[in-house]
Amino acid sequence: MSETCPESWGQVPLERIADLQLGKMLDKARNTRGTPLSYLRNINVRWHGFDLSDLLEMRFDAAEVEKFMIADGDVLVCEGGEPGRAAVWRGGPTNIKFQKAIHRVRCSQAVLPDWVALYLKYLASAGRLADHFTGSTIKHLPAQALAALPFPLPPVAEQRRIMARIVALLVRTRRARADLKRVAPLAARHRRQILHRVFDDATAANEPVSLGSLLTAIEAGKNIRCEERRPTPGERGIVKISAVTWGRFNAEEIKTAPVGALLDRRNCIVEGDFLLSRANTLELVGAPAIAEGVPPDTYLSDKVLRLRFHERVEDWTLWFLRSPQGRAEIEARSSGNQLSMRNIGQAGLRDIPLPLPNAAIRRRLVDDIERNQNGARQIELEAARALALLDHLEQSILTRAFRGELVPHDRTDEPAGIMLGRLRAEPAPARRRRGRT
Repeated sequence: MSETCPESWGQVPLERIADLQLGKMLDKARNTRGTPLSYLRNINVRWHGFDLSDLLEMRFDAAEVEKFMIADGDVLVCEGGEPGRAAVWRGGPTNIKFQKAIHRVRCSQAVLPDWVALYLKYLASAGRLADHFTGSTIKHLPAQALAALPFPLPPVAEQRRIMARIVALLVRTRRARADLKRVAPLAARHRRQILHRVFDDATAANEPVSLGSLLTAIEAGKNIRCEERRPTPGERGIVKISAVTWGRFNAEEIKTAPVGALLDRRNCIVEGDFLLSRANTLELVGAPAIAEGVPPDTYLSDKVLRLRFHERVEDWTLWFLRSPQGRAEIEARSSGNQLSMRNIGQAGLRDIPLPLPNAAIRRRLVDDIERNQNGARQIELEAARALALLDHLEQSILTRAFRGELVPHDRTDEPAGIMLGRLRAEPAPARRRRGRT
């Protein structure tokens, strides 16, 4: 895992440049003496900061109060949860302690706390920290592994220059990230506004008709216990409600019907079928989709309905049911005591009123809707790609930093090896003084 480092740098295990302390184990049966104090769990340690909104308490005796103290410049590192996640405490003097799910790293004069925390972030984002974890299902970063972790070590003066440059660059990327993250909700709001305006105007200009008056049939499949996997060639599939939930038909969301299940071929889904979920959460019940790319032998389920129309109004109906007006009609007609699972019956579906302009106007309005929806979706995709590029850029910045390529070297800097040699010769209390930023 070694980095390619400049000659003036060293590479040493963390235990050579810092003292490590694992937090206190909570033992409720024996935790009856001492002072009740707040303590950090791994969920309180975030990358680059702390969330102190949900602190718990346990008792610490006099010796433990000192042993598990947190001071400015201490690096708190998650032992579990997301092992290796780290932040530097900058909150000033505190009575908050830390429990066994956290390592406290107290840096010597040879290394800046922020250098340690940022290097852990770099290893984690590069996928290189996982090699040091233990556990199969729940991962941990043991004290021995953290202590032995090799760290690139520039001269302290160079560490400061590198950190200043990183902060300046990451401020820009994080500002760009915040702006890009606003794109998706803005695009979603734009799509809703387009639909609302189209169907508001259509309702004002046309008498509503019931959805049932446009249908020849509503069809449903059977409730069959299936295997939760995609069918292999030759097997039959049953569509899940998740296949029609998110705006487009998702051919991946199909489960496998058991061998010998009695399925009616008339319930087999074909390209262009208008499908709708009759059961889901309040926000998703009644979600429609047009079947596309349907695998052979895929059948309706009892929770996914097929609507058959006597004239070509599928696209118009699809966009109406996705509009704010359509959603309001569906939600008003859904039943169920829990928001986690609501149902809309066939009678309620048939009763939904919708505006119906003539075919030429419908075609023009649907074309306008799709053009605007596709434009908004394209903007979202571009923003997502830009966010991914920012991830690569930030990782590239860190890679250059820890290879010594981000700032010029200064020949007058004291090499890390000389600093380490001097620290070895000093008494332990002097060696343990924390690095300053």
